[in-house]
Amino acid sequence: MKKSKSIQIIKQQGIAEFIKYKKNKIYTKYEKKFNINIFTPYLLKFCKPLKDDYKFILFSYGVSGHWAFKSFLKYCELDDFVLYQNNYSYYKEYKNFNKKNYYVEIAWYQSMQPKYKHISKILNKNKPVVILTRDPISRLKTMVNHGSYKIEELGKNELKNFYINEDIFENLDRIRYTDKNGYNANLKKPDLSSIYFIVNEELSFSYFSNINLIKNKNILYVDTKSISKDNAFATIKTLAKELNFKEPNDNDEYKFKQKFWNELYYLLPYRFIVNNDILIIVSDENKVFLDND
Repeated sequence: MKKSKSIQIIKQQGIAEFIKYKKNKIYTKYEKKFNINIFTPYLLKFCKPLKDDYKFILFSYGVSGHWAFKSFLKYCELDDFVLYQNNYSYYKEYKNFNKKNYYVEIAWYQSMQPKYKHISKILNKNKPVVILTRDPISRLKTMVNHGSYKIEELGKNELKNFYINEDIFENLDRIRYTDKNGYNANLKKPDLSSIYFIVNEELSFSYFSNINLIKNKNILYVDTKSISKDNAFATIKTLAKELNFKEPNDNDEYKFKQKFWNELYYLLPYRFIVNNDILIIVSDENKVFLDND
């Protein structure tokens, strides 16, 4: 029988850490509910608008190249302030955000009814809006095969340490998939029935209704194909001119050809310990930047 996380914390870390854990859990639970159900739909309209110094507004959607796109912008010395993600507001963090070159992001990852109907009151309607798009069939196909980390008991695999006397196949058993009800701890292969969960819960396809929440008229649609390894550098150079941010350096073109997601994502880094004193790390973190050739 699986032990509860609370019992494990008491045994492994003591009563003080248990109290801290419960306190944080309670705060997080009710703070999130207040943020989503009260602040966003009712109090946002009384907030001061954001400063007028951001370059543009980014609408990002799941499995639509947002990770790669945001990384490419980072190469151009452009930072990201996430204003909203799945109805949760980070507005209060904005006062401590001190970057000079940045854009504002609204992330529409999950399928849910947006509650921030007053968001236009804090955004500049004259700022351009960039929307990442991808055809829905490709999004569904990718999401079905996407997988996620296997949820482990407390402490296990947090550092991904594996030992020479352990079963390597068990060590690499780190991916689980969703079915029609969501994450399934026993599902080791993609399941087509997960499409029901993906459409109803996991991915947002509400492009039109989402854009209607704001008053901005200058809309730029960026298709995932335009930020593929063969097109990304040229696309970002064009956007830099249109959106007034620093163009990528020609010497960095190779950085825009990397692949940000592949089947090894959940398996690396692999930390292999031999005799408790030799650590071998297999990682792909620096594969793009080790050699410009």
